[in-house]
Amino acid sequence: MAVTHNTGGFTGTVDQIDEARRLAIAGGGRFRVSTSGSWTPTASTGTRAVNIAAGTAVACGVLDDTTAAEALTFAANSSGADRFDAVVASFDWSSMTVSFGIIQGTSVPPAVLNSGTTVDTTKINWLPGWRYDAVLAIIRVRSGVTVLAPADLYDCRPWGDWGQINVNSSSYLGQVDSEYGRTIRDSSGHIYTKQTDGSWKSNWTGYLYSITSAATGTVGTTSSPLLNVTVTIPDKLSSDRRVKITGGVFMATNTGIGSQTYLANGSTTLVNRQVDQSGSYDAVLVYYDSDLTAGSRTYTVRAACTTTSQVATYRSPHIEVEIV
Repeated sequence: MAVTHNTGGFTGTVDQIDEARRLAIAGGGRFRVSTSGSWTPTASTGTRAVNIAAGTAVACGVLDDTTAAEALTFAANSSGADRFDAVVASFDWSSMTVSFGIIQGTSVPPAVLNSGTTVDTTKINWLPGWRYDAVLAIIRVRSGVTVLAPADLYDCRPWGDWGQINVNSSSYLGQVDSEYGRTIRDSSGHIYTKQTDGSWKSNWTGYLYSITSAATGTVGTTSSPLLNVTVTIPDKLSSDRRVKITGGVFMATNTGIGSQTYLANGSTTLVNRQVDQSGSYDAVLVYYDSDLTAGSRTYTVRAACTTTSQVATYRSPHIEVEIV
């Protein structure tokens, strides 16, 4: 059976659909705003309103420039649960227009449609040559709210060159259209790479926190917290990463008195060390935490004396937390 090549780009006529499809593949990234300030979404003081700043962007070879800000109003939410809507710039090849709009979600943002030629207005359409919904932001519409807060807005606009691109928020990278292997940098400096399964993984390593206290004192047989450190674990860490916690304290005990030193995550002991003899020593503990859940957590150095009615002396507790 003979193979037919439907080719666009050589001498001759190239229609708008072929041109959009060609640039969507060859361009490396289907959508970009021209600068970090272009089409910036901000929460407004109006009723469930978001303003889109003026600016310039390109999607699949189509350039669009706006000269004034535009306001969008979100439908009320009385469901009792948060709703996540998408703010999009819709590039429409059938009408040859670009317009800002809202695609309503549920407890999760609207799904992405990236195959076929039939537009679905309930989804985010990534169909170059037919309709391309460039996602500018994901908005959390809380149940019963009238005015949106800045924290309800997750800015998804990509900008930068065709190497590494930038976004302000990494919370919804699934709504950033890019090819596999692309790297993206968020406003915190964390870098993510798109995997072949469509997910984004963080390449981030380094210290999250390091502190040594000048505190001194004594502890009895009840374990006492000596130093707390609260850190934020980055989002989308690769499964082979670990949170390394190194903690310790200098302990001194009299004859016949031992001590215990603990590393804990909140109230949960991760690792402990018991010394059943007197002396002065630096008790250092290391733990590799495989819990990579993004968000805030508190690590603690604790210590206790092992002998009833006695005390152990401590000084200079310290904790270092890093991603390795």
